[in-house]
Amino acid sequence: MKKILIVLFFFSYGLKAQISINKEYSSTALSFLNIIEDAQSYSLGGGVSIEPRDNNICQNISKSVFMDKKLSFSFSYRAWMRNFIKDMNFTHLSSVYLIDDYSAFVFSYTHLNLGKIDKYSNTKAYLGNIEAYESLLNISYSRKISQSSSLGLSVKYISSNIDPIIKKSALAADISFYYTSRLFNGKLSGGFLLSNIGGKVNYEGDKYFLPLTSKFAISYKYILDDNNVLNISSEVSKLMISNEDKYYSDDGVRNNMIVGIQKDETVLESFLKSMNENTLSSFSLGAEYIYGSTIFGRCGIKTYNNEDKLILLGLGIEKYSVNIDLAYSFYINKRSQVNDNLFVTLSFNI
Repeated sequence: MKKILIVLFFFSYGLKAQISINKEYSSTALSFLNIIEDAQSYSLGGGVSIEPRDNNICQNISKSVFMDKKLSFSFSYRAWMRNFIKDMNFTHLSSVYLIDDYSAFVFSYTHLNLGKIDKYSNTKAYLGNIEAYESLLNISYSRKISQSSSLGLSVKYISSNIDPIIKKSALAADISFYYTSRLFNGKLSGGFLLSNIGGKVNYEGDKYFLPLTSKFAISYKYILDDNNVLNISSEVSKLMISNEDKYYSDDGVRNNMIVGIQKDETVLESFLKSMNENTLSSFSLGAEYIYGSTIFGRCGIKTYNNEDKLILLGLGIEKYSVNIDLAYSFYINKRSQVNDNLFVTLSFNI
């Protein structure tokens, strides 16, 4: 059988979320929910606070009310772990519709193709194969609460099909905030996102949390002159799931077992405990140079728990209301099958 079983466990059970598996961080279900959806945000390490464009809205829904176009669309494609499985890929579709000057709707669909699984009987007879995937349907609403700030709410339907007998679905929500204001010869922006708020997912009797994650970000757009602009952004994220797992034997003695399976702890309890724990976290710093509102050069660095360091590179072109963005990444201190790949986003507005 292909190596797909390892990949399925990685994505559906969230095995350490792209961090070395010997570290004691919580595992979660449906970890694909934390994949960055567009090339611009990816090449900068995150997009919670960067200026809203057609392609980066899903990083922070509350930014959508600051768009200057009535209707926009975006499509992203990412070759995913191609050194591992050839037919694996990630696609994302989104659309923003401005209702008026104060409110907007956002619709998006995300699909992670996990490749084909070869099926065998108990006698090892070949039974064919199935297409494994995980998907997300997102409907969001944002509204200005002042001329410089806004709030956003997203409702998400999540589907996981990794086996005919292990089909799962779940509901989750995101809440977000965005602020932007002129400062000196530029614009200061900040954002907050709490994503994947929802219950647990049951896999054959074991209950896993969704990857509840908080993100704080700040960015500054400095206008050098009419043709040259420099954007600097920074983002911090933290997995809001406790590392501590609770199992009790028949005599009531507590035992620590497999990380991530927490049978008697509520989402709220785990959230509150995670605030004082060293859970999975990341820090990113990115820079974007814009020439003539047409050519975009990007670079960034992202660290996971101050250990694994990821270098990010990006390029963008905008012409006639059409944007093409590319991103590429690689680790500088380890080899990763996950992040050595190319990311492409195409977007346009009306």
